[in-house]
Amino acid sequence: MNRGTALIPQRKAVVFILAFFLTMTVTGCQSRVEMLIHQLENTDEQSRQRIVAELVNEGNAAVTPLISAVENGSEPVKLGAAEALGSMGDQIASETLITVLENKSESEKVRCTAARSLGLLHETRAIDSLVLVLREDALEIKKYAAEALVRIGEPAVEKLTGELKIMEPGIDLDENKALDYQNVGKLESGNPGVNAKQVLIKIGSPAVPGLVNIFKESDQKARTNAMEILIKIGVPSIEPLKALLKEESPEIRKCALYGLACLKDQDSAAAIIPMLKNSDMGVRKFAAFSLGCIQEPASIKPLIDAMCEENSETRSAGTQAVFRFGSAATKQLELKLKEPSLQTYAKIEIIQALSEIGDRASQDSLTAILKDPDEAVRKSAANALAKMDETAREYLISLLNSRNMEIIAHIYSYYIQIGVEGSENLLIQALEHYADKEMAMDYLNSENDKLKNAAIQWAKRRGYYIVSIPGDRGGPIWREKKQK
Repeated sequence: MNRGTALIPQRKAVVFILAFFLTMTVTGCQSRVEMLIHQLENTDEQSRQRIVAELVNEGNAAVTPLISAVENGSEPVKLGAAEALGSMGDQIASETLITVLENKSESEKVRCTAARSLGLLHETRAIDSLVLVLREDALEIKKYAAEALVRIGEPAVEKLTGELKIMEPGIDLDENKALDYQNVGKLESGNPGVNAKQVLIKIGSPAVPGLVNIFKESDQKARTNAMEILIKIGVPSIEPLKALLKEESPEIRKCALYGLACLKDQDSAAAIIPMLKNSDMGVRKFAAFSLGCIQEPASIKPLIDAMCEENSETRSAGTQAVFRFGSAATKQLELKLKEPSLQTYAKIEIIQALSEIGDRASQDSLTAILKDPDEAVRKSAANALAKMDETAREYLISLLNSRNMEIIAHIYSYYIQIGVEGSENLLIQALEHYADKEMAMDYLNSENDKLKNAAIQWAKRRGYYIVSIPGDRGGPIWREKKQK
């Protein structure tokens, strides 16, 4: 009993001493924190950083005093306290930091620091406020808000994509503007400076699913902006864009096709080729354009088939895409030209493509088609050969010497331009047999006296008056005169 009685006051003493020690320790920490916060009042940048680091090391004991300092301190104190709270990783201070961020009467430096700290804390409750800051005029605060949103990442995507409805797209998906091989992928920001689009681009791959969801909405401006961002994000966007080709909406498909055209991933061609047969003409044109940009060899034949479609716009889109392949397309174009069931318009389209490509290897095929029963096809082939100039020159001169008046009449301008000595009489005969007013005017202005006189006589016999018009008409000039 005595032994037990003797222990009671010892325990009380231990408890008292421990409680006293803890009280003194907490009081000491608080005093140190207050001292450090006070030191923020007047200090240089290097010292401020040291003080902030010491405050962070104080841990939880510093949180409440720091929050109070952000709410009630002077600007230098607020700056240091807000920075320390962001580095401590404790979201208990988030509401205070959000309040500071939203307060436009607060100094810009303090608001910037609050934004940065919210980003370091990955505070999702600050997303709405940070996005609203992106609409402000001041560039510096917008930069800090953007940086914070990038740190928060994927949770901020939904709110950021909502901004795409009120932003101007950097491209125009109107067919007359978008289908331009020279400018594909050159995206000019419709909203220069720091904005939601730039933030989403920096978030990168985690933003892709949210951006793809935008395509299911009816707002075309938002879709175009989303597609622009996906293009800038790059490779992570390829598969989602290919998946959008399965959507029924032509507008969604055109957006996706343009995006794939910009990314130029050759593996995408297999998903795009079926779009050449789509019922919507706009989709077909965007598909041809996309394949022309990607230049996957397997798409040459389907594009040549598109060149032979009855619809002239589809043919034109296919032809422009095939041009992009250059001589790699020559062999398949020649094979298509030999198909017996090919329509006249398709033959002419292929001939023009071969002419534009200018591959010497196609000369034999073009020469063979000069025997086609259709005059329009023969004329097109002759013109194509003439455009090849030196590669077909010898053959074309042989046609001149063989007195093939039909061919001479079709490509008379070529013969005038090369100015073969002694060929005037043959050209005059072609004028008599096949001439129209345009041909006679070219002869009249060719600066070759024989051709000019022949044109005057031709005009008089048909009741035309000869009138001099100042300026260059732009017709063919006899080579000797042109060289002078």
